Formats: sequence, structure tokens, C-alpha cells
Amino acid sequence: MKCPKCKSTMNKDNKFCDQCGYSFKKRKRNLLIIVTCILAVVGFLIGCLSSYYLSPKYVALKYFKTVISNDTSSIYKYVDSDSPFVSEELFSKKYEEIGNVTNYKVEDIVKENDYVKVNFSFLLDGNESNAYVKLKEKKFLNIFTYYKVESGTIARNVHLRVLKNSEVKVDGVDVSKYLKTSEEYYDVYVLPDLVSSSYSVDVNMPTGISVTKDISFEDNGTYTISKIKLEQDLKEELKSDILDKINILYKASVDSKKYDEISNSFYNDLSNLYRSIKRSIGSNISSFNFSFVSINSAMLNEEGMLCLEIFADYDLKVNDEEKSDYLSLRVIYSYDDGKFNLYDIDSSYQVKPENYN
Repeated sequence: MKCPKCKSTMNKDNKFCDQCGYSFKKRKRNLLIIVTCILAVVGFLIGCLSSYYLSPKYVALKYFKTVISNDTSSIYKYVDSDSPFVSEELFSKKYEEIGNVTNYKVEDIVKENDYVKVNFSFLLDGNESNAYVKLKEKKFLNIFTYYKVESGTIARNVHLRVLKNSEVKVDGVDVSKYLKTSEEYYDVYVLPDLVSSSYSVDVNMPTGISVTKDISFEDNGTYTISKIKLEQDLKEELKSDILDKINILYKASVDSKKYDEISNSFYNDLSNLYRSIKRSIGSNISSFNFSFVSINSAMLNEEGMLCLEIFADYDLKVNDEEKSDYLSLRVIYSYDDGKFNLYDIDSSYQVKPENYN
């Protein structure tokens, strides 16, 4: 080994140079200081870079740029789900591209519990718009904080409510295994993760009614299948039954019959409704006849019954003068013993005697 100061040759175990007294111990200490300084600078640079590249703003911006690129393959890399409805192939088919985004910028960053929302403003096809990227705050070794994108392209915790004991398919897939709870009249399904998009939901109800709905599922959404489109045969059957039943009620009222005389015509006790109709008819009306019924809408109420909004045309004779008019009625049907039965009529819709004085 040579001395760095006088270049004399000596034993490598020497701590001092035999010729000039140079201290090799000091050299090692200086080298250690230099290495420590270099490591400190490198650590500082790494810390600065990591604090930027792991910051909510950077993570959100990177995701936002990926989304507005409409590159489904790149966007899918942010998806963290093993749901059968969120394979890369299905994601590519379901993902709805957005328009041309320009002039985007981060407006603010808001912390909500263990989430961070990064709010953006931008122009979408030239129009001002806003959106946010939701980030989940995570810890590495319980020391370092980093952020994971909660992808807005995925709908999680979706609840689907359908009439109890119905058969349900979503895009042709039987979802019976996702039945979570049963209410008194409805079954509640908690669907696995879905791409935030439109799905075809087919429901075969135990009443014999089948419904197909296109539903755009969103995160944490609850969707109740209640609006019904009646098949023409059932529609005509119900119209005929309504026409028959309301004529019995109103004609009996004109003739001042007791409810007991017509009660056998009804599945449910409608005595209160009948008394209300009798009060509305008054004494000036001598004849009453419904001639036509049209069904405008059909839906299920919270008790699972079929509610129909109808118009009913009628003719009557008041003070020997013939008149025509119509009623708007809400008619309710229950489904028992394998058929629909008139259960009630909203008593707030009645013939007003003041119209015929």
C-alpha cells in the first residue's frame, strides 16, 4: 500500500505512514463523511420526488389524463376488481367514452375521512364542466402514505330491488346468488362490481308479468323495478275488469243500494269506498254509466301491488239532462290465487256533485 501523501510503500495494516506520519484513520473518517453526505443528498432528492409522485394531485392528474385519453386498456389498469362483470373484455365493451376535454386544472383537494377528493374544472366539448377523482388513503409499513384511485368507472355496492320471488338476470346473467335480503314484499340483491354503464335487467315476476329495463348503474345506487309495461292481453283483461267493477259501484250508488247487495262482486272489502262514492253522487243524478277505460301507466307500490293510473269515460243523466265526462282514477290490484283482483280505488278521485247542480 502507498501513502497518498508521500507515495512511500508500507504495510497495509499500518495506521500511520512511517515516512511522513499521514493518518490513514483520518482518511477513512473523511471518506465516511463524504459517503454520508452523498446518501443524505440522495435521500433528500428521493424524498422530494416521492412526495410529488405519490401526492394526491399527481396521482389524480395521472388518472384524469388517462381517462380523457379514452384508452380503455390503460384505464382498466386502475380497476381493482375480480367481479365477473368487470373483466377487461367486458370493460372495453361497456366503457362509455367521454368527449373532447381541454383546459383542465385542479381546483382544490378536499380530505373526507380516509378519502381525498381532487376536484377538476375543464371544458367538455367546449362547455364548462366539473368532476372529481376520489383517492383512497393508504399506509405502507404504517409509515408512508400513498393514494389509490377509486375508479369512477366502476359501480360498487349496487342494490337492486324486485318483487319478491322474481327471477332476475342482468345482461342475461342469472344473479340469484347475489340475493342479500328479503323485505316483506321485495327481494334485495347486492350486485358485484359493474362497469358504470347501461345494463339490460330482465325480471320475471311471480304474477306472470315480465319486465325488461335498461338501467345505468352508478356507485352506491339503489334501483327498484316498479314501473311495468303490461302485455296487451293482460291490459285488455284489466280494462274490462275495471269497467265492470266501477260500473257496479257507481250504478249501485245511484240506485241507493246497500254495500251488502254488491259485496260479492269484490275480492276486498270496499265498503268505505262505496260510502264515499254515494256521497259524491248526490240526488240529482238519475243514471250513470262508464263506457270506456284507458290505462295510462302501471307500476308496483311498496306493498308489491299493481297500481294503474286510468282515465274512465262516463255518461250520466242529471236533472233529466244527459252529460258526458271522465274521471282520472288510481286503481290498485293484488295478485292472489293465481290472478289479479281489484283491491282498492283511490277515493280522492270522485264525481263532484257541485259539477251537476
